[in-house]
Amino acid sequence: MKTWHYALIVFLGGCCFGVLSTFVKIAYAAGYSMAEVTGSQFILGTLLLWVVVLFTRKNKMKLSLVLKILVSGFPMGLTGVFYYKALQTLDASLAIIFLFQFVWIGTLMEWILYRKKPTRGKVVSIVILLFGSVLAAGLFGDGVKSLSFEGAIWGFLAAITFSTFILVSSIVGKNVPPILKSALFSTGGSIIVLLLFPPVFLLDFPTLVGVSQFGLFLRLFGVALPPLLFSIGMPHVGPGLGTILSASELPVAVLMSALILAENISIWQWIGVILIIGGIIMGNLNRSIGKRTSSSSRTTTILLILGIVLVAANLRPALTSVGPLIGDIRTDMGLSNVQAGLITTIPLIGFAGLSILAPRLGRRFGNEIMLFAGLIALTIGTLMRFIPSIVMLFMGTALLGLAIAVCNVLLPGLIKHKFPGKVGMMTGIYSTSMGVFAGLAAGISVPLTNSLNWNGSLAVWAILGVIAVVIWIPQILNKGDSKGQVTKVKMGGMWRSPLAWQVTSFMGFTSLAFYITVAWLPEILIDQGLSVATAGWMLSLAQLAALPASFLIPLLADRYPDQRVFVGMISILYVTGLVGLFNSSIGWAALWVVCIGLAQGASFSLALTFLGLRASTPEHVGELSGMAQSLGYSLAAIGPMLFGYLRDFTHSWTVPLMILFAAVLFQFFTGLLAGRDLYVVPDGERQKEMYPAKKVL
Repeated sequence: MKTWHYALIVFLGGCCFGVLSTFVKIAYAAGYSMAEVTGSQFILGTLLLWVVVLFTRKNKMKLSLVLKILVSGFPMGLTGVFYYKALQTLDASLAIIFLFQFVWIGTLMEWILYRKKPTRGKVVSIVILLFGSVLAAGLFGDGVKSLSFEGAIWGFLAAITFSTFILVSSIVGKNVPPILKSALFSTGGSIIVLLLFPPVFLLDFPTLVGVSQFGLFLRLFGVALPPLLFSIGMPHVGPGLGTILSASELPVAVLMSALILAENISIWQWIGVILIIGGIIMGNLNRSIGKRTSSSSRTTTILLILGIVLVAANLRPALTSVGPLIGDIRTDMGLSNVQAGLITTIPLIGFAGLSILAPRLGRRFGNEIMLFAGLIALTIGTLMRFIPSIVMLFMGTALLGLAIAVCNVLLPGLIKHKFPGKVGMMTGIYSTSMGVFAGLAAGISVPLTNSLNWNGSLAVWAILGVIAVVIWIPQILNKGDSKGQVTKVKMGGMWRSPLAWQVTSFMGFTSLAFYITVAWLPEILIDQGLSVATAGWMLSLAQLAALPASFLIPLLADRYPDQRVFVGMISILYVTGLVGLFNSSIGWAALWVVCIGLAQGASFSLALTFLGLRASTPEHVGELSGMAQSLGYSLAAIGPMLFGYLRDFTHSWTVPLMILFAAVLFQFFTGLLAGRDLYVVPDGERQKEMYPAKKVL
């Protein structure tokens, strides 16, 4: 069999464990006691294993070794007792969360018993797992009130005994055949269960027949299949990948409890489940990858590209989802137009404040680590906006703004470093990813409010953040030379470069026009007679129209030494769309929105491409990116708030739209200067822009 066949076998073994809790809850609901359910599983399961052993090759074993393996099975029996006891008072979807604490408990045991100090990656994975456990257990809000602390204690005891079983089973009987070893473990577990719960149900024939129906499933999925599947697959996939694959138990258990037991699983609990799995992957992936470095370069590249796409996908939904909901937020929170504009402005202030420091943080800790930290902060900030409070709304918005700033600045440098010959293509890919999810967020924000309210509609994008965190984990486990091998660049040189200021100005006016549109286009269209939902989808249409331009412009710009022709095309599209908005014609609104969307997609992706094309090294790209985005977003930060103020002051959209016209005009002139075939060369002295060698077309 191929490696993926063995991986699938281990994955199925984890899935088998995942169905146990559902069958146990069904057995309890049918009137059977914990003693009857636990006893039938272990007794019948052990008998089944010994039947299998009879048909396998026999090995002579010393009595002392047999006794050691039997005693090592005691924690296995206690795990079943404690876990099934927890299921009497906890939902199946919650009991499994407590059981999965065995991951960090096992690490703690290794530290105490073997002086094996956990690595930094392991500690980070445990923190992620614990945070995910808090979410998955529903401990936010009223979750604590509904939690059975008795059940929680039993679940935690099950995690401790399971950690003990994993520890002793890994050091006892290493040369014993897996099936025989599993039978002995199960026998030891059965001894403990029978001592605690004498099997009196065996003497009651009707009870024995009834509980055996459930015992059939429990012994099959809990005692027979998993050891068999693991014994086949684990030797071929290794302990690291094996642990990751066997974590399939968790989502299967939660999914079964939702589908069959009809337990209510909130979106935050699912996020917690994803985080727990992410923590397990992070803690074990290095063991899995370490043995396959010679054949993993292609996989590593694919994971890196996927990670970049997901990082980019998280950089706009938290912002574009606000525009269609600005009216609901303003009404529900009692905000003025200026205050409502701050919801879009605050992230831009964060962009401006932290962008200048982000390159230094990237050099100090590594771009991969800082992008990972940014994703976590972005996810937390998005979740904070779920709490219906003005303070949490603005604090969460500020936090996600700082997080996006870090990711905004470091992504271009990372791309220049990892893909030096494909800057245009990779910029097109990640700018398109931003556009796709920006448009999606704008389009579904209003429909989501029907079931989640506006705060839930904003917070739902935390799911995307969690997914990105999990996918980015391999990059921080295998980060290369991005830290500690980067040449120090003097900041003063970049700031004295005319070309750097021209790129910065183009980025600033591009961002100014973009964020004004994101924040206020729906309101403009609503005042012209469109419904709230239609206006939201118009913003989504603008974002979707930007996609082809977002992808194609960087590819084309990278092929030509001079990009000024693209600047002219962008300005024509922008002016056409804005003139159409001035005419206030609802029938042609879609056309004007498409023109604006194309211009925005092209201009924003071109601004990002300039960062890679106007600098010759990854560290120069980082410094130029920090400068351009810091000052550029400082200019953009005043846009939404000033737009709202002018609307309140004039009671008309005419003057605010004139500001947008002015931004497009300045964008055109600065773009003509930034689009020249020049390099920024910051050397700490008076700067000279140098003509680079012509690119091969």
